[in-house]
Amino acid sequence: MTARYTISEEDYVQAMRLHARLTPLRVVGTVACLLIIAVIAVMAPASVQPVFWGAFIGTVLMIVLGRWVLIPWQARRAYRKYKAIHDEFSLGFVPEGMQVASVDASGLVPWEKMLKWREGEAFILIYMMPRLFHIVPKSVASQGLDVAGFRAALQDRLGPAK
Repeated sequence: MTARYTISEEDYVQAMRLHARLTPLRVVGTVACLLIIAVIAVMAPASVQPVFWGAFIGTVLMIVLGRWVLIPWQARRAYRKYKAIHDEFSLGFVPEGMQVASVDASGLVPWEKMLKWREGEAFILIYMMPRLFHIVPKSVASQGLDVAGFRAALQDRLGPAK
């Protein structure tokens, strides 16, 4: 079974947010850095405490602004410039991997060429490289594509979603 879909600008923004989601290791690292800054701020002489509290607040603001302002802005900008993403795609799953086609190209992405995968509420991202991925909308299930079976195959062949 093959499904056809297009990626809207809002879909692209959601996929980029999913791509930028912090992994558990990065969450631990970020929290640890914030705790270290807070401890230093509390223990520092009163004359330099504002500097450390400023660093703490600035770090939190960058995380929040990055997630809710910068990523969507960059994603919308990239979507408008990335003409190929506006085309219709077709997608099918075969024992050898994932069949992908667009107006300009088609091919098989074998399981061995897939690096990892990530799953969100509306999308599954299939990574070929750390920053190169296919966006698979879960809505293709409405066209008869076995998304649950594909998810199980991804887990069997690539391990848990990251």
